[in-house]
Amino acid sequence: MPTWTTTIHFAAIRTAGTVHTNLDITNAGTPGAQAHATIGSVLARVSDLLTAQRLAAIWRDAAIHTHRLVPDAGFAGHGDPRTQCPAGLVVRIGPDAAVRQDLIPATATLPTHIRIQVGPIVWLIMDRAAYSRTRELWERLEDLLA
Repeated sequence: MPTWTTTIHFAAIRTAGTVHTNLDITNAGTPGAQAHATIGSVLARVSDLLTAQRLAAIWRDAAIHTHRLVPDAGFAGHGDPRTQCPAGLVVRIGPDAAVRQDLIPATATLPTHIRIQVGPIVWLIMDRAAYSRTRELWERLEDLLA
């Protein structure tokens, strides 16, 4: 039977409104500790403090742009995010993942939003509510792995 391998080169996740988040730690307090952060339908696995610190820092740095976002655009997807599959995309984020954040001005199809890239994953943050929930999750993850 053949073995198939898939590599993600790019994935974009648009978040708006009160994003459903969850954080779970396995093997807490040991060198094998690993955090599982669920943000909407994305499950991100982080196993080292350096990565957690970089993730929290990039989200904190993006705060400078939040005044340009609407307070709460609401959930723009189909259905209720709490009842959808909790992991439509699973990614492992390592310490070598490139990170960057940018403010993207409004276009004919999208309002002003923040673009945060971590490795091949790009979050398009459409409002302050989504930004706050996701930033809080990354900061909790940083605290738990410290």
